[in-house]
Amino acid sequence: MHVINEIICENWDKKNDKNGRAIDINPKWKFVIPEIIKRYRIVGWQVSRKVEISSDYPGNCREYLHFFNPHFVKDTMLKGK
Repeated sequence: MHVINEIICENWDKKNDKNGRAIDINPKWKFVIPEIIKRYRIVGWQVSRKVEISSDYPGNCREYLHFFNPHFVKDTMLKGK
């Protein structure tokens, strides 16, 4: 969880407020992904697990978590940013 918190907070900007942030899944996290998703959702994040397949790299895929916090969008809108 600590590593994910650092990645999410690192260089967060207005684009991330609007679109969220994708974090590639480290193979070591594979068995704790459901718990990670659960914990972030409990505190208000929208989290989804995604996989991208590209014909540019046959046999390889990108697996990642997408984090979005709707509270950041509301706060930004309220502050007029």
